[in-house]
Amino acid sequence: VVLFPASLSSEMAANEYTPPSGPSYKVEAMRAMDWVVAENPGKAIKAGIIYQQDDYGKDGLAGWKEAAGKIVAISLRRRFIRSRSNGWRKTRL
Repeated sequence: VVLFPASLSSEMAANEYTPPSGPSYKVEAMRAMDWVVAENPGKAIKAGIIYQQDDYGKDGLAGWKEAAGKIVAISLRRRFIRSRSNGWRKTRL
């Protein structure tokens, strides 16, 4: 029996013993941004992103920023982290 984690994290994909089973979270975020741009040709696009402070969130943020390039203005960026005492909390950047 061979088991692999069900994660598409870029960090896990870097290890030879945990190969990805699909596109990374970064690639998926880039696809989402590409779709937004394709659906709004010629329009000025502003985007906001709320992300988790973990592999998933960091990969998503990197994908959005790379795909946005100079075409999309990311006007809002907030990260959320998990706290044992009070659940999710917002942090300012």
